[in-house]
Amino acid sequence: MTDTTVKNNETTQKESDESTSKGDIKHIGYAGLIARRFFRQRSAVVGLIILLVLVFFALFGANIGKWAYDDPDFLALSAILKTTISSFLFR
Repeated sequence: MTDTTVKNNETTQKESDESTSKGDIKHIGYAGLIARRFFRQRSAVVGLIILLVLVFFALFGANIGKWAYDDPDFLALSAILKTTISSFLFR
């Protein structure tokens, strides 16, 4: 190797050392890497949002809903009976 090549390599090495010492490279942890890769996937983010909405309604749905979970729905029961009887009678 010639002297010019060695000097160019030393200059390049000094410039790269200076850029890293200025904080241009940001080191992130393992969890940060996983989070970054997760949030790059649109389908994963949409799935997470759907999951969070389901959990929200599971936890607070009783406070939002008009009826309690154990109240019978007589209109739905009568509709089921009508369709069952009519399908039985009109075969």
